Amino acid sequence: MIKKSLYFHFSLIIALSTSFYFHKKIVNEFLLFDFYCLNAFVAVLVFNIAFFFIRSYTEHVLNYFLAGTAIKFILFFVVVYPSIKLAGDQSKTIFFSFFVPYLISLIVETCSLILLVKNPFISRR
Repeated sequence: MIKKSLYFHFSLIIALSTSFYFHKKIVNEFLLFDFYCLNAFVAVLVFNIAFFFIRSYTEHVLNYFLAGTAIKFILFFVVVYPSIKLAGDQSKTIFFSFFVPYLISLIVETCSLILLVKNPFISRR
């Protein structure tokens, strides 16, 4: 089980670092690093909560995942959306600066949670 947790953290760091490197070359957005950190933080939070409760509440892993997705949407509307409204013609750049790390962290998080749930050694009720 610990290997799957380490796999998730390592995969997330590699995927987001690689994406950030290429994204930074294409877009010079001042909030880009903040968006990557925000998405990484929420993905790690959701995965660690699911990892902590996986043995006793396996059937609720989907709820943790959906709660994490809801948190990301709330953060989008609280943090990112106001800057999109202020940016005007730069709104697409800001949106994709948030959406790219969101999508990458979502893919890594989903794949890792699937691997975590498929573990045959998890005791179920």
